[in-house]
Amino acid sequence: MKIDVKRDKDTILLDLEIDLPGSPEEVWAAIATGPGIGCWFVPAEVEERVGGAIVMHLLPGIDAPATVTAWEPPRRFAYEERDWAGPGRDAEPLATEFVIEAQRGGTCRLRMVTSCFSSGADWEDEFFEGMRKGWGPFFTNLVLYLTGFSGQRSVVLDAHADHPGPLDAAFEQLLSALDPSGAVRSEGAELPRAEGRPPLAGVVHRASESDVILRITEPAPGYGMFTAYPWEEKVRASFQAHFFGDDAERVAREQKPLWERWLTERVRPAE
Repeated sequence: MKIDVKRDKDTILLDLEIDLPGSPEEVWAAIATGPGIGCWFVPAEVEERVGGAIVMHLLPGIDAPATVTAWEPPRRFAYEERDWAGPGRDAEPLATEFVIEAQRGGTCRLRMVTSCFSSGADWEDEFFEGMRKGWGPFFTNLVLYLTGFSGQRSVVLDAHADHPGPLDAAFEQLLSALDPSGAVRSEGAELPRAEGRPPLAGVVHRASESDVILRITEPAPGYGMFTAYPWEEKVRASFQAHFFGDDAERVAREQKPLWERWLTERVRPAE
């Protein structure tokens, strides 16, 4: 996966390229439909036509509306966001385009470009740098989805607890509680058992300075992300898992209060 932020005189853009398992039709279903997007990014609704409405539910109370500007299955999908910069910021529309190219061996290359006309403001660089860091774990989810669960629907477990910060301290505390042995910091390692932690077994697929993603085998197959991110004036420590299979709904329902309690007890509550 390659992710770069580029700027010239009039434009700032994020350019992402990644090779994915699956046919163009499978990749299209994952990146251009509401049910597909919800299996690796956030819950979403997509009206599947040019001019159709898109809503992505980023966080509780925070939605990202957009309009479809290109709909060419299974190759090209694009949309435009107008209210993306936040209150008090005057910005041109933010345009995102996905292009899918079939490769040998049953794989595809996906390119995503997000761009806007630039005013040169410092906050634009901060916003695009935040996108560069933020997309990495979600496209890792996309790889895991297409590898093992393509065409299926996930049930999401989303648990969190607030921390006074700073961000790196909250994430460190989360990882130390998750796995006191430190194995969770190494890609390919199995997650050891830990006293007091809700049932969870799997292998570390991604370990970065801001997130850990597991391929989960128990209590149901799927994948899950442990991370911490700014939230209002605090930091939010989070576990989000996508479960699949006949037991996914039951597992997510039963496990959510356990993880909420564990995060609240093990990650220091915000003051």
